[in-house]
Amino acid sequence: MADSGGPHAGVAAWLTVFLIVAGFVVGVVALIAHNSPIIWAAAAAVLVLGGILGLTSRIMELGH
Repeated sequence: MADSGGPHAGVAAWLTVFLIVAGFVVGVVALIAHNSPIIWAAAAAVLVLGGILGLTSRIMELGH
């Protein structure tokens, strides 16, 4: 079973949150840079990596 969450949740959960927020920040940079395909690809890669890590770390079970 997963941790109870809160500020002492697992490192994987916090890394997941960081990656997803970073993906959105990179997406905003892509908007500002006039839709650069390379930056969009980087944003998509970071978001997918964060999503995969979130699924494998069972992050949704931490929000009791």
